[in-house]
Amino acid sequence: MSKIRVETYFKNKIMNYEEQDKKAGRDVEDGGYVDVDFLMNLMNTQCENCNEPLVIDFEDGKVSSNISCQRVNNSQSHFKDNVVGYCVSCNCAFSDKIKTI
Repeated sequence: MSKIRVETYFKNKIMNYEEQDKKAGRDVEDGGYVDVDFLMNLMNTQCENCNEPLVIDFEDGKVSSNISCQRVNNSQSHFKDNVVGYCVSCNCAFSDKIKTI
């Protein structure tokens, strides 16, 4: 596994979280925002919802992962103390439930 490629993958994921938070008017500058080390520490743990292993894979030379961060308090940003590790499937399913309520 190429550490540099994984770090780049996670940096892109963090940029997407920041864009989501900024678009929603949530603060991203207070400190304590999720970072590469935080996401890397989620590898080989389990989804807080379904217990699926959170992993990184290399497919056709590309990095893929089921690791995502679910915000505990949806009015707050992706800060380390406001997120738990979720697999992408659970995070998307939870997001869909919020939209239909």
